This record gives sequence, structure tokens and C-alpha cells, in this order.
Amino acid sequence: MSGFSEEEVVANRLIEVIGGSFISRRDGMVLIKVPCKGKTVIIWIRKSPITSSALKLFDKMIMKHDYDELILLKIMRIADYVKFSELNRRFSKIFYSIDEMLNECK
Repeated sequence: MSGFSEEEVVANRLIEVIGGSFISRRDGMVLIKVPCKGKTVIIWIRKSPITSSALKLFDKMIMKHDYDELILLKIMRIADYVKFSELNRRFSKIFYSIDEMLNECK
């Protein structure tokens, strides 16, 4: 898919298989809202390391949305700039591949 970031390509694949839609397509802040096992789930698809300012923007982006669960899908295993506890406090699950994410919602 020419012209799309790697995060958008992954998001489009998830939406194609699971359903749902985009909340945000901006660089570094690719968010989708999908149905997953009877729940409404917001997935943040991220390639770059997560910074505290990125987490603040994430919180702002999801503020108006109703959801049951937040999931982080990291498509590269790069150390984040924030503590693990910061991520674990927000996200119920953290995945490192699209296959893991698809298996979660089947």
C-alpha cells in the first residue's frame, strides 16, 4: 500500500479482518476502534518508542470515546522512554505482532 505508514497498513489489515474504523491516522498516533469478543476495543498501533508526550496525546485522543479495553500493538521491539508501569496502567494487553492481535479477537 503505497503512501501509507507501516502502522496504517497494519491498521487497515486489522479493520479488514476484524471490522471497526480509524480514530486517528496521524503519524505515530494510529488508533483504531474494533469489536473484539463482544467488547469495544481501542488499539494503538505504534512503531516508534513511546514517549511521555505521546502518552499524553493518546489520552487526549481517546477521551471522547467509549470503550471497554485498550490494547497496544507494538510493531517493533524498541525500548520505550516511559516506565513499564505507565503502559501497564493504561493497556490491558500489549502485543508485538499482527497475528497475536488477530488471535485475540477471533
